[in-house]
Amino acid sequence: MSRTGLLLLLLLVIGAFITTWMRSTTLGDSKLTSKQTPAADFFMENFQTQEYDDTGTITFTLTGSRLEYFTADDKSIINNPAFVIHPNTAANHWQVSAERALYHAKELNELYFEGNVIFIRPDTKDLEVLSLQADYMQVKLYEELITTTGETTIRSGKSWFTGHDMQADLKRGKLQLVQAKGNYVP
Repeated sequence: MSRTGLLLLLLLVIGAFITTWMRSTTLGDSKLTSKQTPAADFFMENFQTQEYDDTGTITFTLTGSRLEYFTADDKSIINNPAFVIHPNTAANHWQVSAERALYHAKELNELYFEGNVIFIRPDTKDLEVLSLQADYMQVKLYEELITTTGETTIRSGKSWFTGHDMQADLKRGKLQLVQAKGNYVP
């Protein structure tokens, strides 16, 4: 089973446990009720999940204020997600936050972020902080590929660029931005 499949299975088990526990231990006054999420089969609030590789080293962390899982579509909707790829497994340590994220299990390694999406690659000994901001961002986790639609702003050091429809290959360190304008400071 792939890492993503294991993560989804873990999220489902945790969600089922929390849902059952909350329904059986609180009556009426709980904020977690099935009335709030009539279409969601499972949900979690204020959650954190982590994925580990075969050696037990953490590969990524996902936190959020709410996760709703829909079995019919095999998708999860995450409110206020914060996603971190840890530096020991990726060429570049990076993190993404947004208002919402969508994860389809069928698409395995892809997350779709929307609403004030902010990508940050912290500085390293060789690279300055890189930040990307957009309203929508698709992230392919294991390939470390990012695409945006609409306006995107890129900042690194004192340089900044604004354009549309960005494609970024983080492993190769390449960015493509359509109709770009900005200011480059070496």
